[in-house]
Order: sequence, then structure tokens, then C-alpha cells
Amino acid sequence: MITVDKMKSAYEIAMEKAEEISKDVEGAQDRLSMRDEIKPILSQYYRDDIDADGLWQEFKERDQKLLKEAQKMILEALGLRTNERDLEKKKEAVLALESLKNNGKSTQIERSFQKIQKLQERHTKDREKIQEQLERELNNSEMQMKQVETEDGQQVMKMEPGLDRETQQKFQKAISQTEAQYSEQFDQFIEELKNQL
Repeated sequence: MITVDKMKSAYEIAMEKAEEISKDVEGAQDRLSMRDEIKPILSQYYRDDIDADGLWQEFKERDQKLLKEAQKMILEALGLRTNERDLEKKKEAVLALESLKNNGKSTQIERSFQKIQKLQERHTKDREKIQEQLERELNNSEMQMKQVETEDGQQVMKMEPGLDRETQQKFQKAISQTEAQYSEQFDQFIEELKNQL
């Protein structure tokens, strides 16, 4: 049986909720403050004003929370279509910061970056395969009269290869599905990587 002494008043519950919200707001403000501190340093790195060693020097006396936040910011700048050079540069940055933490996770992080690189390679190959199929379909399609605009802005009719609506939709669907699949996998790999930090 619950007694009056054990029941919380609505006021007490409201005060607890307010305290939780206050802590969340403070945490968000701390995170924004850290990000403001990190941005100029990462900008120097991305502009090639400093290399991975210079980045290491900039962060060597910094708090562990700041290191982790910087690594997260680097990972957030990655995308499925990030080129190989930029991927390598971001990997070097994350690993340089990880070396300051002395927790032995560098090997795991490198493996995760390798998974991302392989995913990007598969994505590129699949996109190229779809593009090749589309080009074959266009080459095998019947010529159609289409209205095109010339350089001087005039509208003229021109014979061009054309695809029927069904074939166009098939290719659009294939591209959309491929992008969605790879984007989902990429996001999962990035989350795994963030969890390793």
C-alpha cells in the first residue's frame, strides 16, 4: 500500500523534470561551445595549413571530451561520395586524435575506415553498372523526335534515342534503391565508428 509519505507531489515531479531539462540544455550548450573551439582548428587541417601531426599538436593538451567531439565532427563531414583523398585525410585526423587518448582503439578505427572505403568502392561499381545498362538501353532504343533548345535559345526538333516510360521508371527505381541501400549501410558504419571513439 502506498502511503502519502511515499507519493511524490506533482510539484516534486515537475521540479525533477525541470532539472533534467536544465541538464540537457547545459549539455547542448557545452557541446556547442566545444564545437566552436574545434571548428577553427579543423578548418586549418582541411585547408592543409596543418597536417595530422599539426592537428595532434593542437589537441595534445586538450580534454578527452573535446578530442571525442572533434572526431565526431570529422566523421560527420564524411559522405558516401567522399573522394578517396578526403577519406584518407579524415582517417588520418581521427587516428591522430585517437592516439592522444591512449586507449588502443586505433586498429578498430582503421578497420572501420577500410569497411567504409570498400563500401564506397562497391557503391561506385554498382552505380557504374546501372549507368552502363542505361547507356546500352539508350543505344538499343528507337530514335524519337525530341524538342531541344539550341545555344541561341531557339526550340528545334532533333532525333535522339529515347526510352519508354516503363524503362525510365525501372532505371530511376534501381538508382533510388541502390542509393538508399548504400546510404543506410554507410550511416550504420559511421555510427559504429562513432561508438568506437
